[in-house]
Amino acid sequence: MTLPMIRIKDLSKFYDGSMAVDSLNLEVNKGELFGLIGPNGAGKTTTIKMLCCLIKPTKGTAIIDGIDILESPLKIKEKIGYLAEGSHLYEDMSVRQYLSFFSELYEIEREVAWERMEKYLRDLNILDRIDSKIGNLSKGMQRKVGIVRALLNEPKILIFDEPTTGLDPITAHFVRDFMKSLVKKGRTVLMSTHYLHEAESICDSIAILDKGRLIIKGRVEEIKNNFGNGDRGLEDIFIRLMKNIN
Repeated sequence: MTLPMIRIKDLSKFYDGSMAVDSLNLEVNKGELFGLIGPNGAGKTTTIKMLCCLIKPTKGTAIIDGIDILESPLKIKEKIGYLAEGSHLYEDMSVRQYLSFFSELYEIEREVAWERMEKYLRDLNILDRIDSKIGNLSKGMQRKVGIVRALLNEPKILIFDEPTTGLDPITAHFVRDFMKSLVKKGRTVLMSTHYLHEAESICDSIAILDKGRLIIKGRVEEIKNNFGNGDRGLEDIFIRLMKNIN
C-alpha cells in the first residue's frame, strides 16, 4: 500500500485564543494535484505555513514524505518547494542574482544550479529576462521567477499559496498548465485557491475549508456526483454548502 505524500493529523492553530485551523485531517497522494479551497480567512494560508514549517501548530502534526514536521523541520524544507501568496521577491536583484542567491542557500553546485535555472526559466518562457531587474518585471513574470526559485532544489512536493491570484488570464492559464505538467512528471502539488473554476479544471482532489474547519474533501468528480448529481459545478456546490453552514 502506497503511503500518502502528505498526511495531516488533527492539525490546529490558535492565535490569542482565536482559532485559525481546527483539527484538520487530510491526505494528499503522490503525484496528485490537490486544492485547498475556501474564502478569505478559511485557514488555507495558515495550513500551508504549518506544512512548510514556517509556523508551529498549536496541536496536531503532519507527515510529509514520511517525515514529521515537528521532528525534522529542516528535512521538510529540503523536500518541498514553496511559493508564498504574492511571492514577494528582492526587487533590486536581477533574476540571475536572485536565483543564484537561493541556489547558494540550498548549497547547489554552481553548474547544476545554472542548468536548473536555464531549464525552468525556459520552460516558463522568461529565460530572456534573466538579467532584468526583478522590480522591472510584470507581476506575472515575478510569479514565474518565484516558481523557478521553488523548483531549484528539485523538490518532490510543491506547495503553492494562491499561485494565480492577481495574474492576467493568459499568465494564469500558463501557470495552471505548468502545474499540471509538474504532476505529469511525478511531482506532488498542493495549492490553495479561492477560484472554484480553477480547482475544478486542474485539481484531482480538493478540500473545502471554512473558518478553519474542514467542510468536505474528496476527488473532484466524486464531490460533483455526490453533492451536485454530476451536473453542478464546484462553484454551485460551494455556494450551497456555505449557505447551509452560515
